[in-house]
Amino acid sequence: KAHVIALFFLYKLVDRLLILCPKTHSAELIERLDKFIIMDELELIAKPDLAVLAVSGPQALEQFPILKDLPETYQCIEQDGLVTINQSFTGEDGLLFIADKEQWPQIDLPVLSVEDQEVLRIEAGFVDQDQDINEKTLLPETNLQNQLVSYTKGCFVGQEIVARGKYRGSANKSLMGLIFDD
Repeated sequence: KAHVIALFFLYKLVDRLLILCPKTHSAELIERLDKFIIMDELELIAKPDLAVLAVSGPQALEQFPILKDLPETYQCIEQDGLVTINQSFTGEDGLLFIADKEQWPQIDLPVLSVEDQEVLRIEAGFVDQDQDINEKTLLPETNLQNQLVSYTKGCFVGQEIVARGKYRGSANKSLMGLIFDD
């Protein structure tokens, strides 16, 4: 019915897929996705012991040239248990490093306060599922349909409502930023 159940990122590694979502929603997401596994030999496994480090800023890619020589369309690589993803939550260049906590590399970087992280997230327009939306939120109300929906690749649950919003009207409300002159 076009309600947002969960927001997550999906990355293709060499031999598996990686779903990145908030820990608070991982069990529910696995339960819901598991319903759609019919014949494929697929297993969904929660990995709560993974550590994630987000590095963002104008010099992030210069400091970690690991993705420099890869094609632009390549989003992530995995080396020695460390997954590096070309992804930012601040609207600037950025990387995510993901590894088991016991394999975590030593990286000495300044850490932003939670308040500063929140300001950058909001300025970049990233939706926080715990704060900005709930299961009653329709996808067009998130203002993410242009990034998340392909109107040419076939059917999906809630397609009619999302397409109706695009082609016939607009959402009653929508998350978006405002810029004030002063």
